[in-house]
Amino acid sequence: MCIPKKISSSMALLTMDVETLSIPKQSISVLAERLAHVVTDWNVNYHYINFNLGAKKPFDGNCQDFVNAVLDQLEITPTFSGALGS
Repeated sequence: MCIPKKISSSMALLTMDVETLSIPKQSISVLAERLAHVVTDWNVNYHYINFNLGAKKPFDGNCQDFVNAVLDQLEITPTFSGALGS
């Protein structure tokens, strides 16, 4: 189960459309299992924070941290060009 937060752009710092991501060749069931692992880990172990003025605690995370965890688990490395890539 993944419980998304309410969609709001009040805290958005940067958004962009990503046209293509290269996903390593794996069966859909393997990808689903790996995604389920990340979702379960975050639902059980992480505490959602919008922002923090101090250092993050080990199991504090936000939406970008979750996306990064998903990309890492699925072995997807996004590459950006232009100003974002710099």
